[in-house]
Formats: sequence, structure tokens, C-alpha cells
Amino acid sequence: MLKISSVLLVVVWLLQLVIVGRCSSRIVHLDSSEQFYDLVHANYYRNKESATNILLYVFKPGCRYCAELEPKLDFLTTVFPNDSTVKFVKVNGQQASTLVKDLYIRSFPQLFIFKPIPGQSMEVTNNIRETVKDNSFLSQFHGERTVKRLAQWISNNVGEMAHWPTSRVNYNIRDIDDFVRIMPQSLIESIFPTDDSVKDSGERPACLAFVNSWMDIQYVDMFNGDLNTLILEKMSDHWRSIDFYVIDSSVPELSTLSTQLQVAHSPTLCFIFKGKIIKSALKPYDDNSRDREMEYFNEIISKCVVPTLQDNKVCEEHINSLPLAEFFTLSPLLSNGDSDETDCNDDDDDDDDNDYDDDDEVPFDVFDL
Repeated sequence: MLKISSVLLVVVWLLQLVIVGRCSSRIVHLDSSEQFYDLVHANYYRNKESATNILLYVFKPGCRYCAELEPKLDFLTTVFPNDSTVKFVKVNGQQASTLVKDLYIRSFPQLFIFKPIPGQSMEVTNNIRETVKDNSFLSQFHGERTVKRLAQWISNNVGEMAHWPTSRVNYNIRDIDDFVRIMPQSLIESIFPTDDSVKDSGERPACLAFVNSWMDIQYVDMFNGDLNTLILEKMSDHWRSIDFYVIDSSVPELSTLSTQLQVAHSPTLCFIFKGKIIKSALKPYDDNSRDREMEYFNEIISKCVVPTLQDNKVCEEHINSLPLAEFFTLSPLLSNGDSDETDCNDDDDDDDDNDYDDDDEVPFDVFDL
């Protein structure tokens, strides 16, 4: 009966917030330890296949630092808009003394991320408190509570890149359906050509940045840090004739793109223009290359993507001089009946160690994909 009353109390409270216009974000407000444990149980035990991360914000009424943090959390709900990736939960620490004790909280505010828990760990339902306290499923935030650091902490723990809502860079491609819906058809056909594809020399250039939250920490700062310092933000502001898209290479739903463009390293930027594709990656971070990444990409853009004078030779020489840049050509797929006679030698029927029978295992190469 007590659980039902608690649930009804939360529902009524949320309805009141909507009516008076105070519900400004998707942060769920809970008032007791029991409500939070019920939420964890529902998320991790009843929905084993779809369990998501829970960001827990524990506050104290009248706390100045809590008041400073709350607008940042409201904003971060728009930076991480996917409910299936992370849920934001707010708990009053004064009313949730059991939870405060279980998490060894001594000051406010405190932030935690509860990661998905394997189903077998939740089979004993009366052990929910011990499961919540298990450090192997818990990450606590430490450090300066800036939007940049908070976003990086969330991204590193939930495995999703930040989606800055006020940016010229498009962060909204989360699966292939988004890709097809958002990208111009000419660009889609440049990446997935068909026999009927026609190269459009007048298409607007685009840059696809393949990044993820597990890159070298310096690159995480560069591509997934503060909105005002992100390299893609600076490039998109300077090169306004180019459309920039962020592709999270760690997301399984986007693996088709990584495979098609043979992206094996992050960060990698693919520039698509006039039916051509230039693929350029950054080396593992080296202090000797500090602050030269902008220059590296800007030179590619200025000499190849949007040159004032169409000088293909200058572009080719520049790309050939870069160790991790190349003109990338998508090879057409051959049907099973197609063959290339120049690759076969039928002059004799002698056995050869390099010949394969139908039942032999053919060596596999990643570029055969």
C-alpha cells in the first residue's frame, strides 16, 4: 500500500509541475530512497533487454552549489536527448536518507551514473540496495562541474557522443534511418552508389566526422568537449559552404557507414564534394602535433574541397603528402556471374598451390567487405 501511495504522489507532483509550467526538462524528481530503488528495479530487472543508464543527481534544498548545477543539468538533457541511452533522475537527499547512507554521501550536490546491470545480478530482488552500492556498476562524478566536463563524463559512461542543440554541426544522425532522412540524396548516392547514380558536381560539400567517446582523451576534448572549443564547431563557423555531420563510430546502428567507407580509426573525417571522397584520419595523439589539427583539416578544405581555383594537381599532391589521407573510391559490387578474365590463368590445367577448389577455404581480407 505504501508503494502505491508513493507512486501516486510522484504522478500528482509531476502533473502539478506541468500545470504550473515548472517542468522544464525531462529530469524525473523523486522524494524518497524507496522511489529510487523501485525505479532501479523496474529499469534493470523488469526490462533486462532494454535497461538504460541512470544519471542520479542528489541535492539538498537551499544548497547554493545545487542551485548553480541545476540549469546545467537541464541543458544536458538536451545534449543527451535519447531516453534509451540515459535517464536523468533527481532525488532530495534530505528525504532519501537511506540512499544517502548507501552511497556514502557527505556533501551536496552529488552525481552518479548507474550502468546497466546484468540480469543475473538482479535475480534476488530483496538485495536491490546491495546491487545499487556495487561499485562495478557505478560511476561518481568528481571535479569541476562545468558543462564541458559533465558532458564528457556522461559521454564516456553511456557511450554516446554529445548532441549540442545550438550548433551548426549536425549531431542528429543516430542510425541509418536518420542518415537517410537527414542527408541530401546526392550525398547518399556518393556513399552508396548504384548503377543509376549520377555524380552531382553542384552538390553542397559535406564532412562526415567519425568520432567516439573512447578516443585519446585529447581528441575527446577536441571533438566532444566544450561547445566553444570544439574543432568541428570552429570549422563549421569558418567554412559555411560545407555541411558538417558527426557520426558516432561506436554506435552499432551506424556500423554500415563505417564499413562502407572503411573507417577503422577515430577520429576520421570524410570530405564529400563533386562526387569525390577524401578520407583523412588523425594519428594517435602526439604532443608534437598539438594545435595543428585545425591547420591540417583547413588545408585539405582550402586546397581540395572549396578551392577558389580548380587545381586538381595541387589537391592531389597535397593529399599524397599526408600519411593518413587519401582519395577514397567505392568499388562497384560485382554480381556472382561477373568475372575479371585478366585475373585468371586458364592456359593449363596443372595443379598449383595458389589454386583453390570449391571446397577450399579462401583467405579473408578485411577489404573484401
